Amino acid sequence: MDDVPISKVKVRAHLKKKWNKGGGCGVCGENAWEVQAEEFFLPNNEMDKRLSVCPVICSQCGNTMLISSSIVRKDFANRS
Repeated sequence: MDDVPISKVKVRAHLKKKWNKGGGCGVCGENAWEVQAEEFFLPNNEMDKRLSVCPVICSQCGNTMLISSSIVRKDFANRS
């Protein structure tokens, strides 16, 4: 399931559904987020797996959040 690339549209929809504070950046307060097109994989030594994430970057100040691709995929699988 994690082999399927995650789309920016799905990440945006997931954030819109889950974000409970209006989407403002925790650093500058703006709501100017850019979802990156690429998915990145971080090492996870405890589970001997890779952690797949999608960066979401505030275009005003550069604050960066990493959203779990696996959670986004589960969210959309549960909608079906």
